[in-house]
Amino acid sequence: MKNRIFFTLLVFNFFLVTAQQQRYVVLPATFSFFKEPNKYALHDVSKAFFKSQGYEVLYDNEIMPKDISSNRCAILFANPVEDNTLFITKVYFEIKDCTNKVLLKSDIGSSRDKDLQIAYSQSFRTALTSLKDKLKTLDVSVSKANSTASINDKIENKPQSNAAIPQKLFAIPTTTGYKIVNEVPELIYSLQRTSSTTVFIAKKGTIQGVLIQKDAGFYFEFYENDVLISEKVEVRF
Repeated sequence: MKNRIFFTLLVFNFFLVTAQQQRYVVLPATFSFFKEPNKYALHDVSKAFFKSQGYEVLYDNEIMPKDISSNRCAILFANPVEDNTLFITKVYFEIKDCTNKVLLKSDIGSSRDKDLQIAYSQSFRTALTSLKDKLKTLDVSVSKANSTASINDKIENKPQSNAAIPQKLFAIPTTTGYKIVNEVPELIYSLQRTSSTTVFIAKKGTIQGVLIQKDAGFYFEFYENDVLISEKVEVRF
């Protein structure tokens, strides 16, 4: 036990540097290959790394702060992926944007240690460390993209006559599907995956239904007083 505690302290010291700028990274509240949150203190290790690189870390079951709601697509979503073999623990990280596009991948961290706590800690440390220089390059790209998007938004989003401006919705990946939120951000829909990639079990407030992709768009369908209602949903995945 003492050896494990000592090893965990080494991991935290390894990532400890001064943060320079507040940016945001969202982590899954529970990693997909574990049944419980913060298994082997890996959430603590991951959070410590991203904070050391100047990021504020949130979990995907939290409501995002209002100070970033107007620039949500500057947020990064970090997700560890397990790629184990029979005797080797292997993990890498994917960094995604608000549309679920993979922006970069870390190197694969691996360990042959039979103690799973040590093996996962070593694998996470290696994978996260490889992100240091990659994140710096990514920050430059994101900043340029956001500047261009900001200019385009000012041009394209000018009110025209009295036409209603559609609500912008965004998809945040979760372990079972997606959360659909607006720019505030407020939770609008909760989605769960099904065996079909074009159909999700959906919930809007207390209304239970399905979200279906058809005709190059998404529709929330549910029954109200035995009448089938179909609402078009403008959302970016």
